[in-house]
Amino acid sequence: MTATLIVSMSVLGQAKYYKTLNSKTIDSLSYTKLKTNQLNRFKVSHSQVILEDELKELYRNNDSIVYSYKWNIKLGENKTLPAEGVKKYIGKTLPIKTLTTIDNKSIVLNDLKGKPTLINFWFTTCNPCVDEIAALNKIKSTFKDSVNFIAITHEKKDVVTKFLRKHNYNFIQVIDAQTFLHELGLTGFPLNVFLDKEGKVVSVEGGISYEKGTAGKMKMGDGITFIKILRKLL
Repeated sequence: MTATLIVSMSVLGQAKYYKTLNSKTIDSLSYTKLKTNQLNRFKVSHSQVILEDELKELYRNNDSIVYSYKWNIKLGENKTLPAEGVKKYIGKTLPIKTLTTIDNKSIVLNDLKGKPTLINFWFTTCNPCVDEIAALNKIKSTFKDSVNFIAITHEKKDVVTKFLRKHNYNFIQVIDAQTFLHELGLTGFPLNVFLDKEGKVVSVEGGISYEKGTAGKMKMGDGITFIKILRKLL
């Protein structure tokens, strides 16, 4: 089994730091170790794994830059999956056979019909994924039961359960969905997919955008674009 880790280059003359869970700041060496650990989770069931990081600058000073990050993961047997592969399903239904929730319930496509659906693809060590959870929770509280809110991850039950003990995430949690993610061709996280009342994909969005707050620092936005999409689908 082989795996490739693509390590981002340092900016000449400036140290690079990264915001992780709970907004902890780590240096480049610690960040590389974090990516290596994530790679090792996928290596168990895939002969080829490539992890690429997409960085977004949060702020800088004279000698350092601090980034948030998004990980793009490519899996396969000597081949890579197409970026943003979910978009090929716009106007079609997702190939949902049976998904399993964290409390061992099953979800099939027919369970989602009759209401619009927001599906959030995420994992627990994806910093942008975690950053947007509070905004996603607020969106859910706005629409309540008029919309299906589903979160899907490749991770196992014990990993997600441990995370949820510390973090409030009010979506229905689908776990261990690695096969489904591979079938979709999903490589970038977070990803948010909107379905209409018939279960057809109408929009594929990345994560909620960061916005510049006080003192020029970046903060997570309120997801107004997501709210507009859902209101049109009601």
